[in-house]
Amino acid sequence: MSDYDKLVYFATLFSYNPNTFFSKLAARVKSNETIAPITVQEYDTRVAIASTTDTFRQIVKQAYNQSKTNIPFLDNVTIIPGVAGAGKT
Repeated sequence: MSDYDKLVYFATLFSYNPNTFFSKLAARVKSNETIAPITVQEYDTRVAIASTTDTFRQIVKQAYNQSKTNIPFLDNVTIIPGVAGAGKT
């Protein structure tokens, strides 16, 4: 796991209340017994939800500005990583 991956994960924690996330996740799982979220699905969902907040975007933008890399910063874009069948849609 890269430093950037760690930053994104922590940014999700600061950007979207974990209690709210897990209560909504639990309600969704309980409403459909065929759903069994795995870690990558949880992470993907958490990143997707948090990336819509200004807090998340500011954290990632600040990290990008300080990184002095040539990696293009994709403002207002949500990237949801994951393998096929992970529930990205």
